[in-house]
Amino acid sequence: MTALVWVSCAMLLAVVFAANTHPHGEQTETDSIHFYYDPQMHLLVSTTRATCYMVRLTREESDHVHTNAGMEDLELRMMREWMGILTETKVYHDDASLPQNVRHWCGQHDIFLLERNVTYSSSTPPSAISG
Repeated sequence: MTALVWVSCAMLLAVVFAANTHPHGEQTETDSIHFYYDPQMHLLVSTTRATCYMVRLTREESDHVHTNAGMEDLELRMMREWMGILTETKVYHDDASLPQNVRHWCGQHDIFLLERNVTYSSSTPPSAISG
């Protein structure tokens, strides 16, 4: 029985060491980006550990958030074509136009609106954030 425990421990250690091999001096790094959609303002929001980015979607783009493939397409488009490319405007947490959902998702993060010249046809009057 004791031999079985030792063999199990040795196998576990071998797996751990094999899984943690890195080039000399390198560590495994991980991070994440979360995406949300605010249906009231038609904003796609991405959050990192410290920053939130918001971008206003067109009516056609807003229709795509309701499918997995459509949402994934918008997420990739946001990362490839909008973040770091479009003009970023700082938005403060006390901005009256900031939707409650976004305020919650972004917590204490810095918030930036990615400026696009888009319109969304609806009966809702525009706000400072929506353009």
